[in-house]
Amino acid sequence: MGAIDRPDLAAGELEAICRSAAEAHGWKAGDFFRPLRVAITGRLVSPPLFGSMELLGRERTLNAGASAEHNPI
Repeated sequence: MGAIDRPDLAAGELEAICRSAAEAHGWKAGDFFRPLRVAITGRLVSPPLFGSMELLGRERTLNAGASAEHNPI
């Protein structure tokens, strides 16, 4: 997610970036999105992930992802 360098992205753009990252690492999209969803929303089931990321904005989204990366469950 650190590759996201624009201040604001639409949900569709975020989804495309995340799908590309999952594919690049050999992950299935769902397996990649699940921990991301928990990091961003704090829940396994939530409103649309990429819409949530869009609403939170770049900084809060990246901070949530970084926090989860350094503090795994």
